[in-house]
Amino acid sequence: MNTSPRPLLEEAFRALGLSDSDAPIIAAEIVDDRDPDDTPEPGGGAEAPQYRARGLSYGPRNAPFGSIDELDRLPSMTPRLAAALRPAVTVWNASGGLDPALNPLLSAGGGTKSDGLRAYTRPSLRQFYEVLVVAQTATGSRSGRDAVLSVDGRSTGFGLLAWKTMASVPLVGTAHPACERLRMALGG
Repeated sequence: MNTSPRPLLEEAFRALGLSDSDAPIIAAEIVDDRDPDDTPEPGGGAEAPQYRARGLSYGPRNAPFGSIDELDRLPSMTPRLAAALRPAVTVWNASGGLDPALNPLLSAGGGTKSDGLRAYTRPSLRQFYEVLVVAQTATGSRSGRDAVLSVDGRSTGFGLLAWKTMASVPLVGTAHPACERLRMALGG
């Protein structure tokens, strides 16, 4: 989200199922949120006056996105749109392209679900992984941590990019077999 050009964002969002009216608006708002100027992108961008007109007490960050969660701040973002985008976007890809080995928008055969995305495919040595850890007590209270790790394909290329406490802790999938033993050991 931080470096992809607007045409790539629009085409990728369409490939993810956003409508022809939603894709350009969300792409324009992403560009306006990350760019330092106060000029709205044509066709749906949002700078401070557009945020205020929608009754929002904040404006665009005018800086790179720090996390995918910041999508929720966009004026036109809805839970349905965010659910479609979250699994396929990142703030960590500095190339601004789509890695065919890692991206769900690209098929295994090297083609894409959209011909418009072909120009933006760029293999990368760097891969990013999100690690989500959730602990739940017997009474149902949960705590979670989220980390983003970077691996650049070399034996020494490893880094922690983000580590945060989660405001909303989802339960995803099934519990690992060790979870019950940990819960019992922690007295939960």
